[in-house]
Amino acid sequence: VAGLTRTIRVGAAGILLGIHSPLKVAKDFKLLSSIYPGRIDLGIARGGIEEEQRVLMQAGDNQRNTFEERTADLLGRLRRGDDEFTSPQFVWPPEVWMLGSGRRSATLASLHGTSFCFAHFLAQHPDDANEILSRYKADFKTHPVGNPCATAIAVAVICARTDILAKEQQHANGPVAVRNLFVGSPKRCRDQILEMSEATGVKDFIILELSNSTRLRYTGLRLLSNAFRSK
Repeated sequence: VAGLTRTIRVGAAGILLGIHSPLKVAKDFKLLSSIYPGRIDLGIARGGIEEEQRVLMQAGDNQRNTFEERTADLLGRLRRGDDEFTSPQFVWPPEVWMLGSGRRSATLASLHGTSFCFAHFLAQHPDDANEILSRYKADFKTHPVGNPCATAIAVAVICARTDILAKEQQHANGPVAVRNLFVGSPKRCRDQILEMSEATGVKDFIILELSNSTRLRYTGLRLLSNAFRSK
């Protein structure tokens, strides 16, 4: 995507560090950042996997490291220009975002000086967004090679031409692994996002479109994009 575009930022919203090697993630994103400087975002998230999957993915003692330890390892490798295990060396790191739905992730983002994205679609208490985002900003510790104190919100949507079509898509999907979901026409979804933006002061949003086919997801994103343009 970065190779086919010139100006937009490109990245991953939330790589689950519990099932990815911090070393491998650091190597991949340092390489991307060297090819497309100033355009790469790296989102990391706590996440988790089922016990059956964990058994199949045994990786020695390293697999038992905590998310906090793996985060510190990843950021250390990204921010040390001369880390011998992650080439290319002396590359300005990508912008790192912590994706999380609660206070622990926000606190970790503040401690390490990363940007923070509130995962509204996973939050047990979505109404706590304002308090969590405010605490992140108040506790933010600037790092010499860190990121700006920046915030975003990730929301899940099923967007269709009408509210009825969106509800039909939701029922066709069956259960989805999110706690909070915006379902409706482009105007309804747009209004819900704008309401959240006004309540929190956050201007940047990640959209997770959960329609049940690639074609419908593309259509939903296009409809939502057009709704914001015509506001």
